[in-house]
Amino acid sequence: LYVKGNDVSYTVDGGVETILNGAFSCAGNLVSMTVGENVKTIANGALAGAKNLQTLTLPFLGGTAADADSGYLAYAFGAELASFNGETGKFTPASLKEVKILKAMTSVPDYAFYGCLLLKTIDLTNVMKIGTYAFGLCASLEEATIAKVTNLGGYAFASCTALKTAAIPAAITEIPVGAFYGCTALESVTGTENVTKVGAYAFGGCSALTSVTFGSALKEIGSYAFASCGSNDGLTFSLILGGESAPAIGSNAVKGSGKAGMWILVKDMATLKAYLKDADKLGSAYVYLGVQGEALGVYVQKDGENTTAALNLAKNSRAVL
Repeated sequence: LYVKGNDVSYTVDGGVETILNGAFSCAGNLVSMTVGENVKTIANGALAGAKNLQTLTLPFLGGTAADADSGYLAYAFGAELASFNGETGKFTPASLKEVKILKAMTSVPDYAFYGCLLLKTIDLTNVMKIGTYAFGLCASLEEATIAKVTNLGGYAFASCTALKTAAIPAAITEIPVGAFYGCTALESVTGTENVTKVGAYAFGGCSALTSVTFGSALKEIGSYAFASCGSNDGLTFSLILGGESAPAIGSNAVKGSGKAGMWILVKDMATLKAYLKDADKLGSAYVYLGVQGEALGVYVQKDGENTTAALNLAKNSRAVL
């Protein structure tokens, strides 16, 4: 391989099957690189010198197509270990905006794209598994189509601060811990009809999120799962629940949510009564219980309220739901 110091784009093709460590040590001016499908091995640190890349095409992630242990982008740039506590994200070029993997990905390993701050788009069409922190700190990622995913790792999209929508795949019945934690631009969450459990911190810190609707399958909401949702000025936050009785709600599940009010909304008055009887399940949620589309509300404290008194309060309360 020979890269001129003033080259801005480069393609590895022909008979090259292995890219050795340091092969692109003098490639600081490259903004675009394509590594062809003929390449079978990419050494740790092979692309380390290409510090200003904006677009990158690779035949696979990691050292080889079959090596799951090195299946993260930063490996090619010199990261020897993929970990949250390490410096995985610091190895990947901060300028990188677009990555294309020629081999159709069905699995995105742990930390695969962790810390790719400018990465905006990536094709996840055929992906069925997304690992822990796979897209953590991808602060510019605007869209993630994960319709075929059956296995979603914890903190998979944590701190993707440009992500505006999250469509939960039909096969996902448990949203894992921290899955969308800190996604401060997130405004819409769909596909939650079959969700049975929302893990701790799953949507914590999603300050632009104003409501999430769940079906009757929901049985558990973890601690801090929706903490600080709808916490931007002027916003309310509502959990719209379809079950006949309250799910178990962990401690501080909605702490700090709804700058202008926090609601748990149910479908009718009979369900409201059932939720009041289950008030102990609401954990430390200082919230209003209400019926969708009706102007009534019940303020529920940490240790619940007397059902009769609460219903009397409901009749005299007025709120815009």
